[in-house]
Amino acid sequence: MRFKSSILVLVLFGFTFAIENSDILKKIDDKRRIENLTFDMDITSFNGDKKIDEYSISGYMKSVNDLNKVLIYFTAPANQKERKMFLEGNYMWVLFPRTKNAIRLSPMQVLLGEASNGDVARTSFSDDYVALSTDSDTKLGKSCLKLKLKSKESRKGSTYGQIVLWVEKDSLLPVYAEFYTESGKLMKLTEYSENKTYGSAIYASRMDIRDANEPTKHTIMRYSKMGSKLIPTNYFAKEYLDRFTLE
Repeated sequence: MRFKSSILVLVLFGFTFAIENSDILKKIDDKRRIENLTFDMDITSFNGDKKIDEYSISGYMKSVNDLNKVLIYFTAPANQKERKMFLEGNYMWVLFPRTKNAIRLSPMQVLLGEASNGDVARTSFSDDYVALSTDSDTKLGKSCLKLKLKSKESRKGSTYGQIVLWVEKDSLLPVYAEFYTESGKLMKLTEYSENKTYGSAIYASRMDIRDANEPTKHTIMRYSKMGSKLIPTNYFAKEYLDRFTLE
């Protein structure tokens, strides 16, 4: 009887710990969440200190049944202007100017430099991942919580299968992250900085993404503007891309 009781205690302890990890991950997202998000973003790729390329995009994001839906409109450079994208979970489409049919993309396909399509769409961790463990650690001189994340079974095929995420203990704001494939291969390293406030939300306006194998190759994604705008739900569909313009 004592043996069975010990097993029950261990099971309940593990279950409670898993709930605590999930609660922390949700709190991390809630600190940064902006409902009906609208944004302007500059994406610049470098090799060392040399600028290689640059895009500017504007977009709208809406959460529908725990699934992020994103409309993106390219505003620069001139040869990319009016290119449009629709992202829905792991499904993504692009519509090029003067064309009628949207082309299916993978979230892992490169958008620019080290930034993939999925990187631009990610504003939430708890929608796609579960936290397996939480530890205390120091990263970039900050006292942090270190969380090991794994993609949910329902989100298989997410941009990354595993993430190791460091968040500041006091603020729960992301500081650094390592992104892995489902097989465990390290792909990218991301540093979060330049925290800004919109309403009650606090978010990192700058993300520096580095290739894990060639760290001199990196891409900076920077939000130049964030806000909130209510866009009809039926606009968030690939069939709407040819009619999509900036509001």
